[in-house]
Amino acid sequence: MSAHRITIVVLASVIPIGRPASVRGTQVTFEADATISEPVMRRIEVMTVTDTMAAITWETAQPEDGIVRFGTKRDRLDHIAREAGGPRRFHQCRLTGLQPGTKYYFVCQRADESGEAPANQSFTTLTPPPGRELFAFATLTDTHFGREIVGRVTLAGGRIEFPGVSWREPQVPLWQVAIEPAIGEINSAMCAFTIVKGDVTHGLDASEFRIARDVLGQLTAPCYVVRGNHDRPEQLIRTFGLQHPWYSFDHEGYHFVILDTEPLLGGPNQAREDQVRWLAEDLQKHREMWTFVFLHRPIQPVLARSSDDALSNHAIKAGSSLLQKMGGRSAARALKFATGRLQDVPEPQARRLAQLFSEHGRVAGVFAGHVHRNFVGYWAAQTGNLPYVETASASDYPCGYAITRVFTGGYMHNFCIPDDARCLEWSAITRETFERMALAGKAGTLADRNFVVRFDRLDLQPKPTE
Repeated sequence: MSAHRITIVVLASVIPIGRPASVRGTQVTFEADATISEPVMRRIEVMTVTDTMAAITWETAQPEDGIVRFGTKRDRLDHIAREAGGPRRFHQCRLTGLQPGTKYYFVCQRADESGEAPANQSFTTLTPPPGRELFAFATLTDTHFGREIVGRVTLAGGRIEFPGVSWREPQVPLWQVAIEPAIGEINSAMCAFTIVKGDVTHGLDASEFRIARDVLGQLTAPCYVVRGNHDRPEQLIRTFGLQHPWYSFDHEGYHFVILDTEPLLGGPNQAREDQVRWLAEDLQKHREMWTFVFLHRPIQPVLARSSDDALSNHAIKAGSSLLQKMGGRSAARALKFATGRLQDVPEPQARRLAQLFSEHGRVAGVFAGHVHRNFVGYWAAQTGNLPYVETASASDYPCGYAITRVFTGGYMHNFCIPDDARCLEWSAITRETFERMALAGKAGTLADRNFVVRFDRLDLQPKPTE
């Protein structure tokens, strides 16, 4: 703690009654001694909650060791979890050995801090779906191999409004900071396979596909790729040995569908018709199997959850107006797309796919990327309570991956940030960049990142809306 003299200048023509003041024209200046304490820890966030584990992140002004005290009673934090890796500014502590469906209270502290601070936050572990666990798969989203600058915004005429940020070590490629740690943890989790949900590369360059192939080749289980708007289809097909950018496969009695959303844009085209025809036939052949669908662009229209944050909406509206003045309507629309305020895929094409999902009746979830955020929404009027799941980018805030554990009675989905010092630092750097651009909500809510879906509660029949 340190004492500071605070000077408050009020532009006013009325002198308030009460405290002594010196009047200088229309400025009223008050001076007082105050003790200001900078927060020791900030941005404490429960990032991951499974049935038996929770991961908590936070930041400190200086590198230090951290611990988390936790327990099932607010006034009795009888367990301690210590983070690994030594002193650091950007922290993550994983609490293990938890009980499913249980509320825990916790407080983050410095490892050398004496005494026990009272619990100031809590979380509740998930309850797994019924039945036995069969297997788990991982997803990586928007890996953008080849990208080295995040958050750059260039307006009409080539003027750079936001210069963006890059990793502090120019000789270290960004994928080494953000993607490789995720691959290591996916391998440790012994996932059956990994799906990369589009924008595998960034600059449409063939060399980026070679890097992607080599880095993703570090995965010890099969890897399946989705085409994104940054991926040239012919290079994707050649690099990963595909026949088309849409295909499907089975695993232990479950069906997995990979779609290409790029043909859904623009005017009529043969690729669109070929894919939709193939999808209808594929779903018909697998009508008795629970099916997971993966694509890049979210197909659902703007959903209620994307506009429930009044403060975020105000910032988006202000930022959109400012960008429109500086860069034209296209710049303003880009911000709305980036925050889910505008539909990405034309609704007629989205409805064609959604109708096939509804008719199939056993689609377990539709998983997308593109917007670089964690989000779960529903298109009740078209597909009932089918979840449309978006996962944040692996290469910028919050920098993570997802693991989906499949049970006989449903699945559990969890978003994780690698417990790696450089990755956590990059996550914090890009978070601050996005906050300056009114894009602070990319991590989503705890329920967007971690949830359970039970098969017996899924109903894909359209529901009337008011």
